[in-house]
Amino acid sequence: MTAPKNQHWLSQFYLRQFAVPGFRNRKRAKIWLWPKDDSEPIKKKIRDVCTEEFLYSHIRTDGSRCYRAERKLAALETTISRFYSRLSDGVPDLEQAWGMKKLFSLFLATLLLRHPEEREGTKSTHRTLVTWYETLPKDSAGRPIIPDFEHEGERYPFDASRWEEYRDADKNAITKMFAEGIEANARSLANEIFKKRWAFWCLNEPRLFTSDFPLVVKHLDRKVFGVGTPGVQMFFPVSPKRMLHVTDREDNPDGFYPFPSERAAELNFFTLGNSKQLILSHEQPDSMLEELDIFLTETISQAYRRCSANVPSPSREWH
Repeated sequence: MTAPKNQHWLSQFYLRQFAVPGFRNRKRAKIWLWPKDDSEPIKKKIRDVCTEEFLYSHIRTDGSRCYRAERKLAALETTISRFYSRLSDGVPDLEQAWGMKKLFSLFLATLLLRHPEEREGTKSTHRTLVTWYETLPKDSAGRPIIPDFEHEGERYPFDASRWEEYRDADKNAITKMFAEGIEANARSLANEIFKKRWAFWCLNEPRLFTSDFPLVVKHLDRKVFGVGTPGVQMFFPVSPKRMLHVTDREDNPDGFYPFPSERAAELNFFTLGNSKQLILSHEQPDSMLEELDIFLTETISQAYRRCSANVPSPSREWH
């Protein structure tokens, strides 16, 4: 099987959940794009959205491309696509269908790891580590003596004989590190997501949009946190009528719950804030963005009123 040159960081089957209604040929399905640079919304074929040439495929020493990550991601997507409608339209018992929840946890974990910005994060981390390693004591060959590192409870030695190769890593090598990092970290992230409580908010009307980075991970009180940190909340737009909300379990069961369509802006708020460059929608997003603007205006007004209520009266003496 020939691996694609254009590799998606958002699955096409997922984007088709937000496709402009009425498409007959899925290869021709389109979606509305609203760029955050204030340019006009446009319709574009889904196959051309959230994609980059050879995003996960570095060039091997023999000149061929490595498609391992792309093929593994494609296999996962194929599996998820077969039961996705049960989450987007049905009401499965996730306590019983734990295998489906386990696989979908893995799918969500890959969304956090496969975005192009994560590749830039890999590049930044590499530079930071090289700078630190060069401050360490050197061996007889002048290479830094780098301590073992630990991953998921296992300790791994650093191969000092390949120090120069690591230190001088170019764009191709960073792509390799990025792709390998997806596979190395996905399962541990998935396990943390799986353990949490899943609540699907179900709307009667299609009033939700998605984005180029749809899985939101937030903590109300901490700036530095991980997926497994207590108090973390996650939001994921499953379809225009359904949002997944992931929280600490606290003995609460997984489930599907009604959510007023007129309050969709409260959920779209998280999607918009987490987007990198694009809002993606099944319809021209003007009306949904207008609802969001009203919601934000009201929220700011309420915060202002609370703040004003706590301001001391001018007649009060200060000591």
